[in-house]
Amino acid sequence: MLTEAENHVIKHALGLTGRGGRGRTGRRWAYRNYFAAGDKDVAVWTALVARGLACTLRPVGPEACSYPGFAVTAAGVEAAGLTAYVSHGLLPNREGKIDG
Repeated sequence: MLTEAENHVIKHALGLTGRGGRGRTGRRWAYRNYFAAGDKDVAVWTALVARGLACTLRPVGPEACSYPGFAVTAAGVEAAGLTAYVSHGLLPNREGKIDG
């Protein structure tokens, strides 16, 4: 089971938060799978990685102030109940790279 914070960062990484246009909330389909975490989000993502629901990616930002990058795994998508909204091309492979 996911916490509210875990569910939020998973949806955010997949681009499934925010406004969907014309008064709708959220987007209909995931269009990305990346989260540059800072501050309190790092602990949330670290817990997801430990459970196999996310993986680490390259840091983002200038060297002096880079943020760790994370992506949601297939197990994370399933745990969040978002399988129908995420293309397999957005999911990381065994090496933790996104091919799509």
